[in-house]
Amino acid sequence: MNFFKMIKRTKIVSGILLVTAIILMSFTLSVFVNAEGVGLTTLEENFDDVSTLTSRGWVRKNNSDNTEGSTNWFQGNDGTFGSHAGEPIAYIAANYNNTLGNGTISNWLITPELLLINGSVFSFWTRCFSGEFPDRLEVRLSTDGAEVGDTSDSVGDFGTLLLSVNPNLDSSSYPEVWTEYEVNISGLSAPVRGRIALRYFVTNGGIEGNNSNYIGIDAVSFAAAIADLDLSLSVSDAAPAMGDRVTFTVAVTNDGPSDAENISVSIPLLAAYEFISAATLTGTYDSDSNIWTVGDLANGDAATLTIEVDIDTIEDLEITATASSDLMAPDAFNNTSSVFVTPQLVASISGPVSLTLTEAYAAMSTNIFTIAGKPTSTVVQDDDYDGKILWNDETKQLDIAEGLAPGKYPVVLTASNGVEPDATLSFVLTVNAAPTINGDEALTLTGGNDATATSAYAVSGYPAPSVRQDKDYDGKILWNDETKQLDI
Repeated sequence: MNFFKMIKRTKIVSGILLVTAIILMSFTLSVFVNAEGVGLTTLEENFDDVSTLTSRGWVRKNNSDNTEGSTNWFQGNDGTFGSHAGEPIAYIAANYNNTLGNGTISNWLITPELLLINGSVFSFWTRCFSGEFPDRLEVRLSTDGAEVGDTSDSVGDFGTLLLSVNPNLDSSSYPEVWTEYEVNISGLSAPVRGRIALRYFVTNGGIEGNNSNYIGIDAVSFAAAIADLDLSLSVSDAAPAMGDRVTFTVAVTNDGPSDAENISVSIPLLAAYEFISAATLTGTYDSDSNIWTVGDLANGDAATLTIEVDIDTIEDLEITATASSDLMAPDAFNNTSSVFVTPQLVASISGPVSLTLTEAYAAMSTNIFTIAGKPTSTVVQDDDYDGKILWNDETKQLDIAEGLAPGKYPVVLTASNGVEPDATLSFVLTVNAAPTINGDEALTLTGGNDATATSAYAVSGYPAPSVRQDKDYDGKILWNDETKQLDI
């Protein structure tokens, strides 16, 4: 047994046992959801509190030899060395006590499920305490689960080795200061959900072995090689009148983390309107296909398109724009945007403009009026003549009660629906009365009479009747329309 090694490691373990701290958690997870499940597109883990890792999808499994009573991955010990960033103990550590006595250490730290795409980047910082007892760390990839088997030499689903820090267990090849390592994902046939494992893998390890000491890992980062396109669609007037000209504005932003290539935006239902013009500083717009070919956008860049159309349909439409690119986040929750356009139609009213009745008529209704407009128009009348001429909103008629005296009754109907201008229709009801004339039927005078006149006759009827006499006796008996008398 190496006595110095024993003393040194006892000190480290003692330091671990004495660590107490108030820990603030710091981590970032960015998730996409699609029909196939969940995966992280970005991951930032600073190991402020390793006890929370399991609840956030991390897996820790110690497959080392002789693990009974051994340690697993544990909170960093600032008595050994401090973290790369953050609080001094804000890192995760493993050491020779992952196995008892002398054996192979195989201790797995497995990320949550990730979205793996060629070009994605996985990075971390690591260091060891001392190279006197060499350490080794492997970075492995699985696209088919999180199983690692149950023995120190099994790798389970993680058959792909991405990186090995100090593969030959040299005494000087594992850095003794915090050092960043980066792995680029490649060779995948298509985007896939998977995990990346950090495996503390040391043969001839343990307190009685010649290898294994103490390593720390900090600031694990993952970024899928995707372009998250954020699309917005707006319209200058979502409730235009028929014939109005409106402007649709389409804006697409690349929220990264990667550059986006061959972006196009489709707005198919714009074909329902009459195209007037389009303007953009990025790419081209085809009004026949309603496709905006944007081209490429670097991470953080944006582009805007404006399209002018005339509203020539009354149909309500949900206009949807959809963006696509070569490396696009598969969630698509912000790759589409919609606006509802509900064209308005000004109110109108048409129908009978007059009706003539005769005195003593029976209650009745006019012919039906035609009311139009979008939204639905309402009709009000200006005068109902004590309820004897009433608008019936259900039948779209004027209901006329009995008892109107002879005469003319003008009614103004106004149709409105909030879209200017309102529509008006003037309707006139005429109640006629048959002509009558009453008065003297005979008059006796003495020969040589002076000029005289009969009593006034009562002449009535509607419209006002005129009186015509059949014989005036050479102008000596004349009807006087002003006095309603016969002048003799």
